[in-house]
Amino acid sequence: MGAPHARNVAISNALGEFITGIDDDDFIGVDRIFSFIKAWRVKKDNVVALYSDVYLLKKGGIAKIVKRKNEVVFEDLWKENYIGNQIFTKTKRLVKIGGFDENLPAWQDFDCWLRLLSMRDNGKDIKAARVNVASYYFDCSHDFERIKSSNYT
Repeated sequence: MGAPHARNVAISNALGEFITGIDDDDFIGVDRIFSFIKAWRVKKDNVVALYSDVYLLKKGGIAKIVKRKNEVVFEDLWKENYIGNQIFTKTKRLVKIGGFDENLPAWQDFDCWLRLLSMRDNGKDIKAARVNVASYYFDCSHDFERIKSSNYT
């Protein structure tokens, strides 16, 4: 049924206060969750999600760090998906926006971040913020497609 369905099942069954994700062909650094929790404790009030810089793994084991923008608001996302494909946020926020759109054949993460950052919190614009640790390893060194096939029509 595809990645968005699997992510929504995880969101609906999550018991923790916070949630994040990882794609099946990527991996994360051992300090990723710790760095998110540490940053969450000192973040600005209007920050509702955290993300990190990314290691881009290519054939031959070459890694490149993709540096992300420090803060992202809704309008920024219309220029580029500065957040990437995984965030750290409160589970209830993803539940509130209905999770990932299972009808989209691609870009479900981007759509989700747009909906998340389009909300207001006590009348304030909200943001996502970068944690200054590259802790997500985006593996594009393999020959298979990143998006798994599904029954999309």
